[in-house]
Amino acid sequence: MQADSDAFGIMPFPVRMKHFIDAISTDTVKDTEFRPFDIPFISVIGRFDGISQKDISAVLDYDKSYTTRIINHLIEIGAVENRASGKTHSLHLTAKGMTALELSVRVSERIEEAMFRGFTEEEKNLFVELTSRMAKNMSDCLSEM
Repeated sequence: MQADSDAFGIMPFPVRMKHFIDAISTDTVKDTEFRPFDIPFISVIGRFDGISQKDISAVLDYDKSYTTRIINHLIEIGAVENRASGKTHSLHLTAKGMTALELSVRVSERIEEAMFRGFTEEEKNLFVELTSRMAKNMSDCLSEM
């Protein structure tokens, strides 16, 4: 296991973060019918009740076909319902979807607890401020391209 820990340590931070989040998500949804990659979609629909599929793609920065596959799966298993007709979507969580939303909250709590272990409240707030500024810089940079 030491070799695995060493390999994890040399990965660039964004890659380590992705692996960490994937591991927490996978562990949290095990023994449920939900998949780790369903969680962000459930979170967005839970937060923006009635959101369109197009807007979900924009919020999560996934292409339309990937979003369609995930949403279709969530509709098929009864976690999400589309209350609009035709090509328009008005997506809402069902009771089963609300259960998945609870899993989503658990994932976020586990990630936050592990990442900020040993941090003061001031350090956490500084981290949020700095990452918000970095996100704005990245958005600005992309809009200038």
